[in-house]
Amino acid sequence: MTFRPTTALARLALALAGCALVIEGCSRALAYAHEEGVVHADFKPGNVFVAGGRKIKVLDFGIARAVTRHGEDAA
Repeated sequence: MTFRPTTALARLALALAGCALVIEGCSRALAYAHEEGVVHADFKPGNVFVAGGRKIKVLDFGIARAVTRHGEDAA
C-alpha cells in the first residue's frame, strides 16, 4: 500500500471537523443551560451523546444547580 499524504491529510481534516462539531454542540448546550440559570456540575465525555449523526446532546443534569445572575446558589 502506498502512503498518500493528501489522503491522510483529508482524513485528518474530516476527523478534526467532526471534533469541532462536537465541541460546538457542547458549547451551545452549556451556554443555553447557563442562560437559563442552570450549571451542569458533572460535565464529562460520558454525558455527551451524538444523536441523529450530527445533533449533540448533553445529558445527566442530575447534580446540576440553579444559580442567580450574580453566581449565588438559588434558593
